[in-house]
Amino acid sequence: MADAKRVQISKDEFDERFLTCKLCEEPYNDEEKIPKYLPCLHTYCKSCLSSHIGTTMEFDCPECRQKTQTPHSGVDGIPNNFIIQNQRQYFVTQEKVTKKLFIPCQSCNRNQDASAISFCMNCRAFLCNLCDEAHAYSLGLKTHELKPMEELTASSKGIDESMLRRKTYCSRGRNHQNQELTLFCDSQACQSTICLQCAFLDHNKADGHEPIEIEKALGKYTGIIQKKLEVLKKRSNVLKTLIREVDADQANLKDSSTNEQREITNFFNQLFKKLEIRKTELLSEVKKQEDLVESCLNSEMNDLELELTVTNSTAEFAEHALKHSSDIELLTAKDDISSQMDKVSSKVISPHVVKVEEFPHCFHPTDVPECLVKRAVFVGYGGKTRCDIQAIDKCVGTECKITITPHGMDGKPLGVSGISLDTTIGGPDEKLTETTAIDNGDGTYRVIFRPKQHGRHSVMIKIYGTPAVVKPNIIDIKDKLKT
Repeated sequence: MADAKRVQISKDEFDERFLTCKLCEEPYNDEEKIPKYLPCLHTYCKSCLSSHIGTTMEFDCPECRQKTQTPHSGVDGIPNNFIIQNQRQYFVTQEKVTKKLFIPCQSCNRNQDASAISFCMNCRAFLCNLCDEAHAYSLGLKTHELKPMEELTASSKGIDESMLRRKTYCSRGRNHQNQELTLFCDSQACQSTICLQCAFLDHNKADGHEPIEIEKALGKYTGIIQKKLEVLKKRSNVLKTLIREVDADQANLKDSSTNEQREITNFFNQLFKKLEIRKTELLSEVKKQEDLVESCLNSEMNDLELELTVTNSTAEFAEHALKHSSDIELLTAKDDISSQMDKVSSKVISPHVVKVEEFPHCFHPTDVPECLVKRAVFVGYGGKTRCDIQAIDKCVGTECKITITPHGMDGKPLGVSGISLDTTIGGPDEKLTETTAIDNGDGTYRVIFRPKQHGRHSVMIKIYGTPAVVKPNIIDIKDKLKT
C-alpha cells in the first residue's frame, strides 16, 4: 500500500542525478563503488570516501564542508545509500526484462543456469521452472500470484519498482528465523524495525517499549518527513529566486560598470575639453597682450633712438665746430649752432612708460584646487554618500540652523564646495518642506528653516539627485520656549 504511493523517477533523470559518483565521475556498483551517504545526505562511492577520509578521525564533506566523525569501522561504517542501490537494481532488472536477458532464480540455487520463467507477486522474486512448479503444488504457495516472463516482457512498463521490494526478515538469531519485520519499536531508546518474536521477547510495553505496526510507523514518519520536505521546497524556491536575482545582477554588472566608467570618462573629457578651450583663450589673450606691449615698446624705442640720433648729431657738430673751425667761421655759425642746441636741449624727454613688470597677469590659484575635481561625487556599492548634520536652535517659531557635512566613500569629509544639495524636511504631519542648502565655502553647507510644529522632523538629502545617508536623520523640535 505504501509502495504504490512512491514517485518513480525516469532512468535518464536518475542516471544524471544519482547513479554517478561526483568525485570520480564513475557509476556506482556493488563492489568498490558502493554508494555511501554522509550525515549531510551527500553521497559518494566507497573508494572515493576511503581515499578522502584516510586515517583521520574527522573529515569534511567534499561538497558542503560539513564535518563528520569517522566511524570506528572506517568507511564500512558509513551507511549505504539504499535509494541508489534499489534504483540501480530496478533499472538493471528492468533492462533485463525488456531485452529478454538472463535473470537467475531468486528463490533457490538449484538451477542457476536456467533463466527465470515467472515472477511471484507475493514473494517478489523471479522463479525458475522448478520454483514455478513448486508454487503450483505447495499448499502455502499455490495462492500466490505468478506473472509469466512473457507477460512482463510484452508490457510497455515492464516491471514496477515496487515489485522488487522483497520482504525483509529478522536477523536476530535462530528463534527469529522466517520472521518478517512487520513492527516498529517507536520508543526513543529503540527506533528500530522488529518482528513479532522481538516484540514478544525484547520489546514489551511493560518495559517502556512501543511496538507499532510498520504501516502506522510509516504513516507517522512519512508525514513528518513530508512536512519537513515542504519546508525545504519553500527554502529551495527562495534560494532559486535569489540565485536568479544574483545571476541577473552578474549579467548586468559588466554593463553597469561599463556605463559608469563611460559617464566618468565623458565627464572628465568634457572637463578637459573646457579646460583646454579656456587654456587656449588665456594663451591667446596673453599673445595679444604681448603683441600690444611689444608694439608700444617698439614705438617708444623708435622715438628714443630718433631723439638720441638728433642729440648726438647736434653735439657732434658743435664739438667739431669748436675743434676744427676758424674764428671767423665759428662766429659766423654760432647762432645756427646755438639755436639748434637750444632746440634739442629744450625738448622734454618722455619717460619709459611701458614696463614688462606691469605685463597683465592671469589670476588663478597657485595650485589646482582639489574641490574643483571632487565636485564629481561617486556613490559606491554597499552604501551611499553620507551626510552628517548638526542642528541648533531646535525650537518652534525660531530659525533652526542645520549644518551639513558631506562625506565620501572613505568616510572622510569631502571638503568640497559647489556640490548640488537638495534638502527636504518632513514634519510630524508628514508634510514635506524643500529647503535650499547654502554653501559655506569650507566643505560644509547650511540650511535654515522655521519649524511650525514640535516633534520629530526627518531630514532627507540628495547629492546631484541621488539620496544620501543622513546621520542623524531625525531632528527633535521642541515647543516654544516659555519666558
